[in-house]
Amino acid sequence: MSSYERPFFAPSRVESLAVAADAPLAARRAFLTGCLWQAMSSAPAVPIPLQRLRRSGFSLVEVTLALGVAAFCLVVVFGLIPVGMKSNQAAVEQTAASGILSAVIADLRATPATLPQGQQTASQQFAITIPANPVAATQTATLYFNESGEYSQTLGADSRYRLTVTFPPNGTNAKTATFVNLKVSWPAAADASQPQPAGSTQIFAALDRN
Repeated sequence: MSSYERPFFAPSRVESLAVAADAPLAARRAFLTGCLWQAMSSAPAVPIPLQRLRRSGFSLVEVTLALGVAAFCLVVVFGLIPVGMKSNQAAVEQTAASGILSAVIADLRATPATLPQGQQTASQQFAITIPANPVAATQTATLYFNESGEYSQTLGADSRYRLTVTFPPNGTNAKTATFVNLKVSWPAAADASQPQPAGSTQIFAALDRN
């Protein structure tokens, strides 16, 4: 009976497997399967390249750049916070001043006409003196308001807004409308005539006193 020998793949473990040439087909298949299994089980493990492992994370340069960008954005955001707070405070002051102007204008226009018409009188709510028509000389009145909207004719510790009411001359015709200029400035202690108060708003109106 002739036979052949086939050495195994691993040089450190030289093994031989023999099968008869006239062996059945099942025996040959079993022989080949055994050889394949032994070769796979004894094959050395393939190491993973170090470069492939490094690609799974961020490098020190990338982390440094990310932290730098984040720090820059935070500095910009923190720098905008005071600007936003100042703008919000200015909006609150402007809204309150506009409310004062609206209330005073409504009070002046709601003041009943005098008999005879065009005589000097005072408004009902804020007691602002409206001069007789025609107005020959400029007349001015000043009121002070706190944050609650309460007014007084003198500067108080809680005064926040200064209202300056000015009646300019309107000519010599008694039938001419009475002009009035109202200016609200803050803080109340600052003179409204200063060119740069902390804030101010004004309105011009015409009153029909005839």
